[in-house]
Formats: sequence, structure tokens, C-alpha cells
Amino acid sequence: MNDFSPGRLVQDWWGIEAVDSQRILGGVSTENWMVATPDKRYVLRNAGRFGEYAVMQTAILEHLHDARFTYDIPRPERTLAGGMVHRVGENFFMVYPYIEGATGVNRNYSYKEFGAALGSCHHHLRNFDWTRFGQNRSKQLIDLASIDPYITALEDNVRNAPILQDELKRRYGSIEQVSKDAALVVRDLGRIGLEGYSVQVCHGDFTPANVLHTDGKISGLIDFGGVTIDPKVTDVATSLSRTAVKGWGYDSVIAGDLLEGYSWNSWLDDNEMTALAPLAFVDVIRSLSWQTTELRFNESTRVTHEDATEYMHKAAVLRDIVGGQV
Repeated sequence: MNDFSPGRLVQDWWGIEAVDSQRILGGVSTENWMVATPDKRYVLRNAGRFGEYAVMQTAILEHLHDARFTYDIPRPERTLAGGMVHRVGENFFMVYPYIEGATGVNRNYSYKEFGAALGSCHHHLRNFDWTRFGQNRSKQLIDLASIDPYITALEDNVRNAPILQDELKRRYGSIEQVSKDAALVVRDLGRIGLEGYSVQVCHGDFTPANVLHTDGKISGLIDFGGVTIDPKVTDVATSLSRTAVKGWGYDSVIAGDLLEGYSWNSWLDDNEMTALAPLAFVDVIRSLSWQTTELRFNESTRVTHEDATEYMHKAAVLRDIVGGQV
């Protein structure tokens, strides 16, 4: 894609006459460009190499629009050929109007409202028929086979960075102990029986970075590129681990507010509530794996004590979960 031109692509396939384009923040497997016309802005999104998955994303967004979802969400534009995505080489692209709003930790809404937005998302997607897109159940967080790669990567990263190893030992113990405890947590999840729960489309990354806010209220949701097919409790646990886990530990007030807000639009039964802490444990493992991999292979930086402290504080939360304090 060395000769790739965002402006030319949207003009040729969507009929949008762009006057300017620039690359904006993307994810691990996605890329985004802001494309401007004289009177409007659009986002061109590279949704990756899995065509059916990209098509399902656009159908999810259409479903939410048709269901009169409470919040603004990206609504893909149709191509001149009438489709929602266009393939260039091995990649699939979509275009949608830019949605105004701020994101990130400098929020001015409550975590109760945040939880309510997640509950509303689950409520509106509960009847979405994901089976017609050739997708399989994700088994995110609840299947040892899906978790093993993250544990292996974390082990490799820690062993290759002594400063990470020292910090992990101080806050938790050996990396071998983390692996053993992870296996026990997954065993406990098996006893809870989430495998037997119904599954639905989940956002997959419901964090403040993907929630838009204006004038003190949540106004929109973005980045449905990580949707999973799972029991909804996995989405709640992921959201908890990425909002309530702070530098000093686990913030039970944030967790309580998020869950209270969630209950306004959806609900979790007793088994699902019991599963929240072990699911959060597994998501923290996953997060640590990603972050330490980024540190290890970023040639422009070296792992510092500050890095180790920033990332390994989560290990203390792992310890608290195993100890029954979360």
C-alpha cells in the first residue's frame, strides 16, 4: 500500500470529493484517516483483512441506528456500488461521517452514566443475528486455550527485561506463580459455567477512550472494531479492568458506580457477578502482555524503572483478586 491515497479512494469508490486527508489514531490492526470535503469531515477506516468481520461491523452499526440507539455512533456510507465496505488488496475499508466529541480520561461524566451506556449497548445488541456472518463464538477470557498465548508472551517479555522481572516479583511473585494462578482462575470460571451462557455481540473495548462526551454528558460511542461474540459479562469485566484498575490498586467506588449504571439498562445474575473478578484477572494478564510486548520490541525506547512501575502496578491488582480482596 505504498501508493495508497485516502483521498483518491473515497472519491473513486464513495463519490466523496476530498480536499485534504491525514492519518489519525488507529489500533493494533486498524488504521484511520480524516478525510475533509469543503463542508464535511469523514473517517476512512481500514478495518483489517477479514472481510466478513468488517461487514458484520457495518451491520452492527446499522442495527444500532435502526434501533434508535441513544448515542451517536459511526454510520458507514454506502459505496457507489451499494456496499458498505470496499476491498483494496488484502484490506477492507469503510467510510463514515466524523462524530464530534472529546474522549479519554479527562471525562466530565459519571461512571454511573458510563455503565448505563454499556448496558444500553448490550440491550440494543441482544437480538442481533451474528450467525449470518460466518463468525464463531469468541470465548474471550473464559477459555484457557485463548489465554495461553498472552501468558506465554508475558513470560517471555518479563524474562527478557530484568527490571520488569524485579518489579513483578516485588508486587506479586514469580512469573511462574502468575501462570499457575491464571490456570486456577480459568478453572474457577469453568465451575461458574459461563460456557453455558447465551452469547451476543459485545463491544470488546468499552473504555473512556472510545466514549465521546460533550457538555458534561456521554454523546457517542466509537471503535466497534474489536467486537466479540461472548457472554455480556466478559464485556463488563473488560470495562471494569480498564477503568477501575488504577496506579494504586482497584477502585471499588468506580466499579460500584459502573455496575449500578449498567443495571439501569441491562443486568447480571449472581453467577455473572461472581465471575467479574476472575474475568478481570484474565483481562489484566492480557493487558500486561500487550504492554510489555510493546515495551520489549519498541527499538526507540528502553525499559526504564518508570515503565516497570507503571505497568506492573497491575500485578498488585492480580494479587488482590487471587486473595479475594476484589
